Amino acid sequence: MNKSNISYFCRVCSSAKIKDFKINHYVFPGKNENWKSFFCFECGSVSDFRIKEKDISYVDGSFRNKDHYKRLNINSDDEKVLPPIDPWSVISFKRWFHIWKSLEKSSKIFSYKEIKMLDYGGYQGFLPYAFRQKRKINSYVADLDSTGLAMAQFLGSKIINLGESSIDENNFDLITIVHVLEHLDKPIENILKLKSILSENGVIYAEVPNLYGLPMMNEAHKVSFCEYSLVKIFKSAGFEILDYGF
Repeated sequence: MNKSNISYFCRVCSSAKIKDFKINHYVFPGKNENWKSFFCFECGSVSDFRIKEKDISYVDGSFRNKDHYKRLNINSDDEKVLPPIDPWSVISFKRWFHIWKSLEKSSKIFSYKEIKMLDYGGYQGFLPYAFRQKRKINSYVADLDSTGLAMAQFLGSKIINLGESSIDENNFDLITIVHVLEHLDKPIENILKLKSILSENGVIYAEVPNLYGLPMMNEAHKVSFCEYSLVKIFKSAGFEILDYGF
């Protein structure tokens, strides 16, 4: 099918009430010519669709390395020899404290004697590693990146390679989805699957980048959420919202 004849719908709420737009501003340039961006008048999110080139692969970590080459001004082959886990992991590790405090404030999850936790799209397993230093947690990390999963396993989590198998475990007390939903074609489908493996009183913690700003430039991001659209997608999946914020 000719891509010019494709009908586009909001990735968050599936609404057809969307309008394509292009921003060309030095502070907020948006996506490049390989993409079409649409604002949804129903939920306020932005959906991006790739119209040129292949989709990004999350299996080998190349999408992270490509970004690091730019950030670190790396050009030669010798300079491209990077550590096994990308430098950004050191920064993203610090997210654990805010996530812990948010869960402590809004839920009773840490009153459990032992917590069964799934870090979905958890890459290198740093989040459950941090949590296990605070509480007794039986942790699982599900991801596509074998390098990240090897690190997660080394750090004590059971691993699930999503490129090779589905998630057979269930009754998770806590599922974390940290900076994952923005990478998905249809995030609601993943949310519903995760809901099916939650325990009866289980909690999902989700975190996404800000709608406006540099994250919208990232070619690995297919959705940009606002607070309203993030709440809406979880309500549509049948969740009770314990807390949300910016």
